[in-house]
Amino acid sequence: MTNNETDNKNLIYTSPENHLNYYSKKLFKFNSFYNDPLGFPILLSSLLQLCEHQKRSILFSKLYPFDFKRILFIKNNPLESFHIKGKIISYKMKYLNGKDQIIICLDDISNFRLRSIQFKCPLQLLEHFNELGLDLFDQHCIIEYYRITKNNTLGNLIPFWQKCIIAENKINESVWNPDTIIIEDDNVDDEIHEPLLTNDDIACEETPTIYIIDDSQDMSLIDEQSIHLSLDHIHNMKQAYTTFVLSLIEHTSRRSSILNIDDLYEAPDIKNLLNHCIKNRYSQGYRLNELLSFFLNKLYEQNLILWNKENQTIDALMLRNIYKYLLKRIHAMLLIESLTITLDKEFIFNRLKLSTEEISMLTIINLTKIVLTNMSHGENRSIDSWWIEEKTNSFWIIHLLYT
Repeated sequence: MTNNETDNKNLIYTSPENHLNYYSKKLFKFNSFYNDPLGFPILLSSLLQLCEHQKRSILFSKLYPFDFKRILFIKNNPLESFHIKGKIISYKMKYLNGKDQIIICLDDISNFRLRSIQFKCPLQLLEHFNELGLDLFDQHCIIEYYRITKNNTLGNLIPFWQKCIIAENKINESVWNPDTIIIEDDNVDDEIHEPLLTNDDIACEETPTIYIIDDSQDMSLIDEQSIHLSLDHIHNMKQAYTTFVLSLIEHTSRRSSILNIDDLYEAPDIKNLLNHCIKNRYSQGYRLNELLSFFLNKLYEQNLILWNKENQTIDALMLRNIYKYLLKRIHAMLLIESLTITLDKEFIFNRLKLSTEEISMLTIINLTKIVLTNMSHGENRSIDSWWIEEKTNSFWIIHLLYT
């Protein structure tokens, strides 16, 4: 029996809207990957087609006409939840529609040898990845199947589903053959392989805890991460400048971004830093007030602060916003122990609504180094070492080694 003959025998319905094929449940009868009594079987190939037809979105969401409740649909099946499992072969962050998104690429490891599936998930949903079935947020995660749960209370209201049930009852039983549903693709090897891991192997894997950082936590996160370099570890002006920037950001996190320079000069942490530089002759001949002006002028030249010299005030809103964004993003990637973090110029400038006339990418890189330097010091540090690799003039990669 040819592949087409077997397919036609188990085919229930083809959607005229998107030409998706809907198969009999009997096709899954002897398949360990899909034969789950708690779930509703669906082909990964159908999900892949659905992703392509819905512009790579993993779910098609529409307004349910009866109770105006937002319902999720896959293959015209109303769902209460969905459960997707597979091998995560890559993931990256991207700024889409005003939000940071995690782009996840899942590789089907069943015997079907299907193409990979790519979908996006908002960064704000990191803490809910377990609910989405991504139990191991790791590039080496390998899980054998996926499941979606059918909403039985709404299923009978879908005319299409009624047609499927009637048609399915007319189909004779047939022995399941994985060869019949291998997608024909020039880039896909037709050789059948066994799953890479068993359920017992997966059960032994450790599931990391995933956290989420929302906007209400931004200031508390800055306070939590404000572990300045100890004065004992400051041996040059560069390290002193890094500590000064961290102190300045901490001051802006407690109150307005507008600071009086005289008040800043009298702040204990700032004054101790300035005295330390002069005492150890890192100040290059500057006096206390001149050294403070030297640090502020460096920030002013990079457009990170506004300086009203008549009123002797500075506005560090730009500095705080960029630092807050970098801290939030790096902190999120550290929680999932990502080994690399990308710095894409276009992505960052779109995210922060900046222009090259306002801020240079070199300034962003320097602030990134300050964030990483701060995170790699202190008792609760999680980074052992880091370095930034320049790939192009608009793309950098942060490499991380954990403690």
